[in-house]
Amino acid sequence: MVEWQRLDVGIRVRIHPTRRYGALPDRYFVLRYSVDGVKKQEALGWASRGWTLAKARDELAKLRAAARLGEGPVTLKEKRELARTVREAAQAAEQQKIAISGLWRITGPRTPKGRASCMTPAITNILLNCTA
Repeated sequence: MVEWQRLDVGIRVRIHPTRRYGALPDRYFVLRYSVDGVKKQEALGWASRGWTLAKARDELAKLRAAARLGEGPVTLKEKRELARTVREAAQAAEQQKIAISGLWRITGPRTPKGRASCMTPAITNILLNCTA
């Protein structure tokens, strides 16, 4: 049976029976709190991966403040999903930037049927270094 140890209000740890982190057994930090009357239990991680009681307290305080003020993610799951969405949007923007500038480099300032382009070198330089 798994034995949990309460360190603080809303913070508990599971002590690993064999794994050590320094002189102490490794500990797995978990937050317990309620959001809109629904009890939540979400894992933070192992002490060997950098989690401490102070970091767990800070994280719990941020989540409680977000729930109280109605600003930002109120659960760790929402926080991870928001971070993933932001990361995917940044990657998509970067891919689009590469695609547009790559296409311009391939085609260049030419017009159909090999006619002379009306693009000046300054405009061509701006288009090659576009950020959109």
